[in-house]
This record gives sequence, C-alpha cells and structure tokens, in this order.
Amino acid sequence: MNMGLTAEEIALLEACALAGDRIGYYSILIKKGDLYARLALDVVTSETMSGRAANQYFLDEAARELGDKKDKLTPEFLAQIGVMLMREDFKSRISETEKINISSRPIADYHASIYALFGISANEWTPNFVYQLLPDQISKDSYWASLVGARDWALEGFRRLIAPLHPIAKNDGSSFRFEEPGADEWYANVGV
Repeated sequence: MNMGLTAEEIALLEACALAGDRIGYYSILIKKGDLYARLALDVVTSETMSGRAANQYFLDEAARELGDKKDKLTPEFLAQIGVMLMREDFKSRISETEKINISSRPIADYHASIYALFGISANEWTPNFVYQLLPDQISKDSYWASLVGARDWALEGFRRLIAPLHPIAKNDGSSFRFEEPGADEWYANVGV
C-alpha cells in the first residue's frame, strides 16, 4: 500500500538515497507534507537555529563520549552518518504502511542502530534525551508530535528541542538562556 507517495516519488527518493543527496531526499518529503523531513533538512543544512542546535548537541555529546577518539568527528564522518541515516529513513518508509509522517519509533530505532555502527550511543540523537525520561511509547509519540508539529519551528520547535537538554534552563517569556558554565559558547556555536 502506498499512502501519500506515488511510485515515481518513491523512485526519486530511492535515487536520492543511493546518490547520498540528503537535501533532495528531504526536500521531496517536505513537499509531500512530511514533518520530520523539515527537522532533518534543518540538521543537514545547519542553516536554522534548530539545525545548528541539534548538530552542536550531537558534537558536544559525541566528543564527551568518544574522549580521546573525538578527533574522528570530522565533517566527512558526520556526512557519512547523515547519508546512512537517510538511507535507513528510506527503508523505514518503504516498510511502513504510511510513507509520510512515519512514527517516531522507527526514526529513533534507526538513529540508535546507525550511531552504534560508529561507536556512538543513541543519546546523541537530540530527542532521545527526552525519550529516556518518558514512561511509555504513547508519551514519546506525544512529545514527538509536539516537536515536529511546531507551528513556528524556528522559535517554538527550537525551544521544545533544547529545553530539556540541560537541567537548568530559564524561560521567562522573553529570553531563553541556559544558566551554566559554557552556555555562552554553546549559544555562539548555534548562532543564538
């Protein structure tokens, strides 16, 4: 069953996945209304605050986890992970009945499996921090829906993404800053 994607679109997605064209791949899905694709493209291009925040979180956590081996976190290494994630996304969509807006479970699962191939834990996938705090899949799906369904992703989605990342956060309605050492450097890296 092919709900949401035509055979031609599936062929185009497959061609993008095989070619390593993440921008083309996620752009096709965005045009079809896929909410996760918008998040993924932000991470690929790093042109938005949310994409930069997710990338910086990954880099910070992976460097902490890898320790002496953190020098392998090169742009080429990150691109290789990104291409493999895109290819797993394609496989997940083909195996799902609904090809657009697949649930968070296969997305979380393929992030964990690809990261493991590179010796990195699933904790480096930004939403996983929150997922670990949630009691069941229903709660995880609800959080995921609020994350990908943010009306103004540049602000609202970014806040939903990063709010739980550090234990001390301040949101007074007009500013949103972490109150811990190193926060200013982190904000400079993500362009806030």
